[in-house]
Amino acid sequence: MPTLDQTRFGSLDYTDSDILTFTEGLIGFAHCQRFILVQTQSKGSFRWLQSIEEPKIAFLVVDPASYVRGYALEIEDDEAESLAIGPDTATLVLTTASIPPGRPQEMTINLAGPIVINADARTGRQLIVDNEACPAKHRVFEDGGSLAKAA
Repeated sequence: MPTLDQTRFGSLDYTDSDILTFTEGLIGFAHCQRFILVQTQSKGSFRWLQSIEEPKIAFLVVDPASYVRGYALEIEDDEAESLAIGPDTATLVLTTASIPPGRPQEMTINLAGPIVINADARTGRQLIVDNEACPAKHRVFEDGGSLAKAA
């Protein structure tokens, strides 16, 4: 079983079946093509998309539907085809999240660059959504309410 030594979580054991492959990398990180998803809290909605090639690189990710009511990503036919996603394919949609230190009420998620994963094939791709309703910094807690404390 391979082990990944990195700064955030210490040593992580993983198997080949844990690896998610992004042949194009992620936006701004084309050289990082193999990742594992790390769940740090058993009941939390957040995970880390941890690079295998660059142990210092990990992205905080979350299912956008957890924070955006009615969120539904429409995947273009060519994008679905490139990921081999069909009607019966297990698919995971994630967005990167940014939480300023000590200010969870200012959390934002990137709806303009969702990460789509074919869970069956363990492959993924970051898409670009050109829609005003999907900003790169969607403020999750407009009023800084009590939900922010849960984040």
